[in-house]
Amino acid sequence: YTIFLLISSMSYLSAQKEVTEQFMRFVTSGDHQAISRLCGDFVEIETDKYEESTSKSQVSFILKDFFSTHPPQLFEYSHIGTSPGGAQYAIATYFSKEGKEFLVIVKFKILEKKLLIDTIKFTPE
Repeated sequence: YTIFLLISSMSYLSAQKEVTEQFMRFVTSGDHQAISRLCGDFVEIETDKYEESTSKSQVSFILKDFFSTHPPQLFEYSHIGTSPGGAQYAIATYFSKEGKEFLVIVKFKILEKKLLIDTIKFTPE
């Protein structure tokens, strides 16, 4: 049983690494459609203009607007981890081409044995 839990934990850590790398690549290129494919069916999203729980298709439109207003310059993770309760998350900083900086928080959930984005927050610094 302990070995199963260890293997299970390792596979989710590997999945978290893969999803966070994809998310970083898609944010850096402003690929809102690819980001929405990493999301669960419903996502909590927050930007400087929006704060809502919405469908992943709507996430694409919200991020398209965000990236057109604040084109990506640089994206850096400061921490990727798991809370004591098992919630997986990432904290990053997003720098736009016009010089604005945003704190980014991404939370993940396991849905249908897949690690998907549950929350995306871009908070102005």
